[in-house]
Amino acid sequence: MQVYTLVYDINQRVLISKKKVQNKWWDYSLSKKASRVNQAGQWALPGGGKEPSESAEEAARREFLEETGVCLKNFEGGNEGLNIISNRQYTLIGFRLLSSELENIEKEINRMLAPSNIDALKPTGYRDIKDWELSEVKIVHKSTVLSKLGKKQPISQLLDEVAPSAVKRYSQDIDWYLDMACEIRRNKYI
Repeated sequence: MQVYTLVYDINQRVLISKKKVQNKWWDYSLSKKASRVNQAGQWALPGGGKEPSESAEEAARREFLEETGVCLKNFEGGNEGLNIISNRQYTLIGFRLLSSELENIEKEINRMLAPSNIDALKPTGYRDIKDWELSEVKIVHKSTVLSKLGKKQPISQLLDEVAPSAVKRYSQDIDWYLDMACEIRRNKYI
């Protein structure tokens, strides 16, 4: 089961993340070879696999921390997860923050995702981010999520550096994000 994290505020704004195309920084360390990131170049929500011993909310908090370096327990509005949608493939857990908290974490995450001034291969937040698969986060109004989530982003210029055989096998499609975007727009609590 996959679990995704939606962080939002009372003004119907949500935090979305953009996936990198390639990454060398996995599991808190630098690997020898870059690998393709799932949903490369696409706008997404932080998330991943749920461990058997975790609840969906615990998995959503852990995945958010691993991908962004930010612990949702540290925010006044982010203490309780709301199960927004759950099906056989994935669960979307929402955390409502104060508007100022949402804006502050957007800035903090983008600061940590930026390459370090000391070593361009390390993210600034390399001690906090487990898998450096995000390139940025952005706050958008929920009415615009359909134009971002589930929409294939052009990345062909970035694929020119990859061997042609790797490009043919590569796909960034994932319909779940489009389903999530529709649910986010419909949900009256967001």
